[in-house]
Amino acid sequence: MKTKNITTAVFLDLSKAFDTLSHDKLLKKLHHCGIRGLSNDWFRNYLQNRKQYVSLEGTNSNLSAIQLGVPQGSILGPILFLIYINDIQHATTLNLLSYADDTTVYTSGATLRGIIPKLNEELGNLNQWFMANKLSLNINKTNYMIFTPGHLQHDGNTQIMINGHELTQAGKNRQLTSVKFLGLYIDENLTWRHHIDKIQTKLNSSIYAINSMKKFLPHYALRTIYQTLVESHLTYGIQLWGNSSHCDKLFKTQKRALRYIYKKPRISHTDPLFKKSKIMKLPDIYHVHTALFMHDIKNKRLPKGLCSLFKENNNNTRQHNNFYVDKPRTKFSSRLPKHQFVKLWNDLGLDLKKCKTRNSLKTALKKEILSKYDKEVKCKNKHCPDCTK
Repeated sequence: MKTKNITTAVFLDLSKAFDTLSHDKLLKKLHHCGIRGLSNDWFRNYLQNRKQYVSLEGTNSNLSAIQLGVPQGSILGPILFLIYINDIQHATTLNLLSYADDTTVYTSGATLRGIIPKLNEELGNLNQWFMANKLSLNINKTNYMIFTPGHLQHDGNTQIMINGHELTQAGKNRQLTSVKFLGLYIDENLTWRHHIDKIQTKLNSSIYAINSMKKFLPHYALRTIYQTLVESHLTYGIQLWGNSSHCDKLFKTQKRALRYIYKKPRISHTDPLFKKSKIMKLPDIYHVHTALFMHDIKNKRLPKGLCSLFKENNNNTRQHNNFYVDKPRTKFSSRLPKHQFVKLWNDLGLDLKKCKTRNSLKTALKKEILSKYDKEVKCKNKHCPDCTK
C-alpha cells in the first residue's frame, strides 16, 4: 500500500527577470549549447549597442547603454531567457517546474519535519544560483503551499526561509488563500474554487459591457465581443478546472450573456440561442478541449512526461483506440485528469477517435454537440417566449 505523502511547493517570484540578464553570461551559455563562432557573434551584436533614455515633459536624458537584459516583446526574448536559466536544474535536487520566469520547486515526504530542513537548505542553494546569475528573488511575492492528501493533517510546524526571510504560506484561513500559477489560481485542496471565483469576477465586467452595448450593436457584433471578453476566459485551462462542482455559476453567467446578445428576457430558454449562435455550452467546451488534449496524447504531440501518464490499449481488439482505465482509489482521485480524460476519450464514438487531424476532430465533435441542442427538452416555464411560439 502506497504511503500518503505531504507535498510542499514554493512559488518563486523573480524581480524584473528579463531586465537583469547578464549579456556575458548569456553568451557563454549559448556557447555551451553549441551556438558558437559567427552565430554567437550575431547574438552578441543583437544584444549589445542598444541605447535608452528617459523623456519627461519634453526634456530628454542622456543616452545610456543597455548592459543587462533581453528585449521584451520580441520572439527571441523568452527563448533566450529559457536558455539562460536552463542550468538551474543543476543547482537543486528539488522537483522543478519552470515556464519562462515562472519557477516552482516542490518536494514530498511523510511528514513536514522531514521536508522542511531539506527544503530550506535547497532554497539557500537556489538563492545562491540566482545571485550568481544576477537574478533576484522577490521575497515578498514568493509564497509556499502545503498539499495534504485527503483529510490528513500536518503538524503545522512550518518555517520556510530564504536568506533569513520567512516566506508567506498560502492556504485556508490565511491571508493568502490561493496562489497564481501560470494564470491559474490553485488552493491547497485543488478545488479550483478560487480560480472560478476569479473568472466570475472578470465575466461580470464583460457581461456588464455586453449589456450596455446591446442597445446599439447588432447580435453578430455582440457575439464577437463575447468571444473576446467571455469565451477567452472560459477556455483557458478548462481541461483542469472544467469538471469542478463550482462551475455552475459560470454556466449561468454564460447563459445570461447569450440572452444579452439576442436581447431576450431573463427567463428565456437558452438552448435555441446556443444553437443559433453556434456557441457551445460550458460543459461541452470542457468536453471538446479535453478530447483535443487526448487526441494530442494519442498522436504523441505533447511532451513525453504528459504522454507517459496515459497508457494506450494496444491489443488487437475493438478497444485498441482506447486508453487503459485505472481504478481510482478515492472519490477525489476519480475527478483528476488521469481518470476523467481517459473516461471522456473512451466514451467518444469510433469515427471521432479515428479523426486524423486536430481540426477534423474539433469540427466533427462541435457539429455533433450542436446537433444535440435541437433535441434537448425545452423548459417547462409557460411564460418562456421561445417555448410558447
